[in-house]
Amino acid sequence: MNKDKANMEQKILEAAEKLFMEQGFASTTTAKIAKEAGCNQALVHYYYRTKELLFERIYKEKMQLMVNSITNINTSGSTFEEKVVGVINAHWDFLTKNPLIVWFALRENLNGSTALVNLFIKEIRPKAIDAFSKLEKDLNTEIEKGNISPITIYDLLLTIISLDIAHFVIQPFYQMIVGDGETSVKHILDNRKEEVIKTVLARLKK
Repeated sequence: MNKDKANMEQKILEAAEKLFMEQGFASTTTAKIAKEAGCNQALVHYYYRTKELLFERIYKEKMQLMVNSITNINTSGSTFEEKVVGVINAHWDFLTKNPLIVWFALRENLNGSTALVNLFIKEIRPKAIDAFSKLEKDLNTEIEKGNISPITIYDLLLTIISLDIAHFVIQPFYQMIVGDGETSVKHILDNRKEEVIKTVLARLKK
């Protein structure tokens, strides 16, 4: 593939991601993607065939990036608490870099779209289960030793995910409160992340 073709393929991918995140799956068409990318509709179909395949590639890459970023912190030399903090930090960093994905997922679910759910069940959930199997073993070992309060890996991860996501859902309200100062909003979010860490670690204490 020559450089021009590679550049156009990437432009189409970026245009599709932007529209999916801003408008949702149902409202995004290949015609809109082509217009955003500055090409004709035939090229969108040439490179990616269908809107569904484009959506699948984009969302799968995002979710795999999140799973990889979280599981990469599970080093053998860390304490379990340090691993939990690492999971929170990695998930938070992912959301910071991809803030639109929270509202995108909420919009898709509220609109009754099955594309997101089907992709998650088919592609993401099995990989996530495999990725967190090591963390689950460490968790159960710590519980058996009496070092932490009993909790399942699912409850632990859901607690982390829900606490993290909540702050990115209400991030627009933070911006309303502090105005347009990005530094101020970042300061609020940094403080909220520390509160999430304290809350989760407090749940694990005996």
